[in-house]
Amino acid sequence: MNILAVNQLSSIWNFLLESSLHYGLNAVLAIFTLLVGWWLSSRFANALDRVMIRADLDATLRPVLRSVLLWLVRLITLVAVLGQFGVQTASIVAILGAAAWPSAWHCRAHCRTSQRA
Repeated sequence: MNILAVNQLSSIWNFLLESSLHYGLNAVLAIFTLLVGWWLSSRFANALDRVMIRADLDATLRPVLRSVLLWLVRLITLVAVLGQFGVQTASIVAILGAAAWPSAWHCRAHCRTSQRA
């Protein structure tokens, strides 16, 4: 083996080592973020459930609101994890906002109808 091949192998090895270290740390941080986000979503949902029980909120509404909060925090966590890997998340947030708009519009119209009756 000549000197040029050894230098080339050395530079390839250094590149692989640096890349694996960088992406490995990002993967570990993303997994940690995912675990903490999932844990926090459960904690927040349970706390909201306790507050709604104390406030004597309608029993049929409690699971819905609890699920909305749970999955909202989980969606935020998933977007943060994707951002950790370098995925551009602005379009994902825009799509989620656009998907939520019809639901909010329907709820607004339904709430007005319910109040009139």
